[in-house]
Amino acid sequence: MRRPWRRQGPTNDRRRGHPLRRGRILLPVRADALPARGHEAVAGAGDRWKVALLVVLLPLFGQSFHYLIDLAPTYLLSKAWPFVTLPLALLGLMRAAPPMTVLVLTMLAYVLGVTPLLSMVQLGNGFFDALATTVKAWPLAYYFSLTGLLALTLPKPATIQRALVILGIATFGLMIALWFVVPRSWYVTDVALSKFFIFETERGYRLYMPMFLGTLALFLCGRYAMATPGRRWLLLLIPLAMLAQILIYKQRVVIAGTAGIIGLGILVMMPSRLRRLGIIGALVVGAVGLFLLFSGILTAGLDQSLGHSLSIRQNSFSLAIEYVAQDLMRLIFGVGSVTRHSAVTMADLFGDASFYLADIGWAGILFEYGAIGTGLIAVVHAAAAIITWRNARLLGDPLSAALFDYVLYIILTSSIYSVMFLPGELATVTALSVYLVRCRSGALPSA
Repeated sequence: MRRPWRRQGPTNDRRRGHPLRRGRILLPVRADALPARGHEAVAGAGDRWKVALLVVLLPLFGQSFHYLIDLAPTYLLSKAWPFVTLPLALLGLMRAAPPMTVLVLTMLAYVLGVTPLLSMVQLGNGFFDALATTVKAWPLAYYFSLTGLLALTLPKPATIQRALVILGIATFGLMIALWFVVPRSWYVTDVALSKFFIFETERGYRLYMPMFLGTLALFLCGRYAMATPGRRWLLLLIPLAMLAQILIYKQRVVIAGTAGIIGLGILVMMPSRLRRLGIIGALVVGAVGLFLLFSGILTAGLDQSLGHSLSIRQNSFSLAIEYVAQDLMRLIFGVGSVTRHSAVTMADLFGDASFYLADIGWAGILFEYGAIGTGLIAVVHAAAAIITWRNARLLGDPLSAALFDYVLYIILTSSIYSVMFLPGELATVTALSVYLVRCRSGALPSA
């Protein structure tokens, strides 16, 4: 009979003969922390079904199809997935008791219970319209449901890594294939008709590819290449993948954030002398960038490059802040949100069809959830960053470091993109990180 999966401290490593990892995760990964070619680390033939299961289910936990209306079956399944996996969430809570459980449950209670009621008062939502606005927040529960799935199936770390590599290759391979195969007549300007094949005046034709698993694979590639001298050739794949994103995906903040996190990971894992040179170079580039920004040279070009998207964000930001600032109760508790199918829409409230909360970062979260909700959400993200950092420092392996990188990436890009747009990403990487450290500590029964 399997014994319960219970939390165990890092001292278990010492009792089992594994010395505790010290130092910072920003230092190079040790060679003895890399997967061994043995029974305990390498995914074998008996784990193939677990690899297949993760390949199928991780895109759902990572919300890869959550806004992809072009594929109706997976789109609807993604919307229903939080409720389908509720039994797994209960299993994860009862059997695994993951860290920050109370914090996540408190935040869920606020965003799923209090915020919809406020939207009925502040925005005139009907009862069912108010419930519909919670669909985007429910994926936060994936932290528990994915934990439950992992506790039930007990995949090895190498199995998880193999699934992530397969999904990363599939993401970029499918994006490139569709770019060359799909005719231009499929692209539309109205995002109500397609969220995948898009044509814009400023960026032209582009694919709005779900990049969660592709980005995570790039972080893993960078970490693994720097940790293993014989695999440095993997670094050549990163600029090729980034080039594909620039030419096809064309989502500027995502690409810049990805490049920044990968660059930071490579920089801090360099030998000390090269690291110093890299830091000096980064400081010089930053100083030049600040000069160009404040001198107005860069601002003019940036305004012209961003064009309509920048003006939309500026307008949405101003409208949101002005609206919540008019009433102290709105500022403290938030006003909730509406859906595009609600009786009252944001266009009705503000007279602007281009008002998007998801594109104004924390200002949009303040508008919807107020100072209380914003504080809870910020604390959850800070706690996730601390947990994944500690786990990566303890394990010292590329996979746990890549999971920490992704949490940093979410926080880095949150100034533009709302962290509540795809909260399943944070839930997924944090659950995986917690599972990996418990595998190493021996807190799991054998598969």
